[in-house]
Amino acid sequence: MRLKTIIRLLVPLVALLAMGLMPLAASAAPPLPAAPVVWDGTCTVQAPAGLRMREGAGLGYPVVRVLYNGETVTRSSAAPMYNNGINWVWVRAYRAGLYHEGFVAQNYLSCGGGGTTYYTLKVVSGGLNLRTGPGLGYAVARTVPYGTLLSTAGVTQWSGGRQWTRVATGGHIYWAATTYLQRV
Repeated sequence: MRLKTIIRLLVPLVALLAMGLMPLAASAAPPLPAAPVVWDGTCTVQAPAGLRMREGAGLGYPVVRVLYNGETVTRSSAAPMYNNGINWVWVRAYRAGLYHEGFVAQNYLSCGGGGTTYYTLKVVSGGLNLRTGPGLGYAVARTVPYGTLLSTAGVTQWSGGRQWTRVATGGHIYWAATTYLQRV
């Protein structure tokens, strides 16, 4: 009799516990850029109304803090992540003796000198193959459609009579034939 009573009490408790943990797992913050983070120069915030620093690379992530217009931040050397039509970069801001880190929209940063400057390229052909290295001899890692936006730091290399550009999308690095890319 005691065992049945204990089981009757535990089953709903376990169910409630399981339901309570599910939303926590679904809303967990995304992984940070691969360790160790290499900081790649300073940038200045260019957003008169302030720039929202977020937990993750996207508009759906919570705002960690708002950066002031003209505030100096340090950006990571990781390639920008593309989400919601925006290139997101991982930055660090120093305020009142503490470092605060998070993702910000790259377009609102002015990164002159010292750091790597990334810019956006648009795919201007249908079904562009992104490869693991610069050349036709490298495996096709992914194929992207016309109009896809890719990030690049402008690194190029010639191979097999073609110029190849090192590009980033979705947090991964690939190589694409430069002929089929246009700067946005």
